[in-house]
Amino acid sequence: MKVLDLVILKLIHEGNGQWGWYQLETRLSRMEVPRSPDLMTVLKSLSSQGLIVQRLTEGSPNDRWEITEKGLKQISNDD
Repeated sequence: MKVLDLVILKLIHEGNGQWGWYQLETRLSRMEVPRSPDLMTVLKSLSSQGLIVQRLTEGSPNDRWEITEKGLKQISNDD
């Protein structure tokens, strides 16, 4: 797993399902990690792998990202 993927998984776990792409991007911008590909590309990739899920609130443009059990296992394996 790429460093950026793992960092984003850990951020999503830290956000406890309450952070959207903006909050993730804000936190990521303060970290010294590779920034390619961009955040949305990584989020879509992690989602397609079943490591995270996107939650949309009806009537709101805001999204929230949650880590799945599979994603939790992935970050546990890295520790």
